Amino acid sequence: WEEASCLYKNADIYTMHNCLGSISRQEEAFGVSLIEAMSYGLPIVTADSGAILETVINDFNGIVVQSFNTEQHADAFMQLQNKNQLMEKYGRNGLNYVIKNHSLNKEEHSLREILGLV
Repeated sequence: WEEASCLYKNADIYTMHNCLGSISRQEEAFGVSLIEAMSYGLPIVTADSGAILETVINDFNGIVVQSFNTEQHADAFMQLQNKNQLMEKYGRNGLNYVIKNHSLNKEEHSLREILGLV
């Protein structure tokens, strides 16, 4: 946890090129690391695969590119280069998204609902 926390604190952007695995035929189901990165106020650059689209909203808390399109992925970095206001906007929106949708209390309530304890 300490090492991950240090990496998040020292990062400017969090990226994950999510895609359907050619061998596993699976894709990211949720993207916990994206939620963690947003909780540190990081803007996100990721691909449009799996449940990522439920978490990362293009031009709100990050930039979403086409899976396997490395040119778009690189262009997203260029869009953010030296645009501190845009990075801060995405980071702030991501943090607010996490607070609203994934707080410890919210997650506990959801788990209790799933288990039929509410």
